[in-house]
Amino acid sequence: MNEISQFLCYGLIDPRDNELRYVGKSAAGLKRPEEHLSPGARKGNRPINIWLQNLWNNKQIPIILILKECSSEIEALAQEVVLIALFKQAEFNLTNVTSGGQGIKGHHHSKETCAVISAAKKGKKRSPEVCAILSAAHMGIKYNKGKKRKPFTLEHRANISAAKKGKKLSPEACANMSAGQKGNKNHLGYHHSEATRSAISAAKKGKKLSPEACANMSAGQKGKPKSPKHIAAIIAAKKLYWKNKHTENQNVLINS
Repeated sequence: MNEISQFLCYGLIDPRDNELRYVGKSAAGLKRPEEHLSPGARKGNRPINIWLQNLWNNKQIPIILILKECSSEIEALAQEVVLIALFKQAEFNLTNVTSGGQGIKGHHHSKETCAVISAAKKGKKRSPEVCAILSAAHMGIKYNKGKKRKPFTLEHRANISAAKKGKKLSPEACANMSAGQKGNKNHLGYHHSEATRSAISAAKKGKKLSPEACANMSAGQKGKPKSPKHIAAIIAAKKLYWKNKHTENQNVLINS
């Protein structure tokens, strides 16, 4: 019997109708595909979890099929992308919610592998059903709860700045962002703590807006009608300013 390769692409077959339902890759031979038979594989809201649980409820387990043996994990990743694309194109009812190609922590794909993954994913959009499943699976998850992100290094910040320089959002992207923020009441009534306000104040002290920034802000406000509440607040603020100014002048006269 030939030894099975450490790196491979595999499929999971539904024993009830012999249909291929999942394509994956492994860097540990049959160990990875056999993990789908464990109880943990049936937990979660992803299509693969729901399908495996349904099989279990019917006292069935998936059939493991080796689709392709590879010489390296990079090749297995690339082959996974190609196989998923081919089977989806052939209208197989796969439970995969991504196009494949994920894996190897800290590894950077070669340009050739990136090109293969890019070509397989180009022009593909997730269906509303898949988006709904992903949204439901992530709902309520709080990432990095209670943890503060480490500050970026100066080099990292410079790289981010260089990557974003000269890039402008398309009108469609701006419209989508605007629509997404409309009616957003997440911060309604929220007030910063004194410590946060002091930190914001200290960060802004001594900084002056450029003439271009002032001009852009002015142009953005031009023609916008002020609400009666806004006008009343401006009048009240001006009255308070002149009242305080008048008191100051009187104190100067009294003390002189």
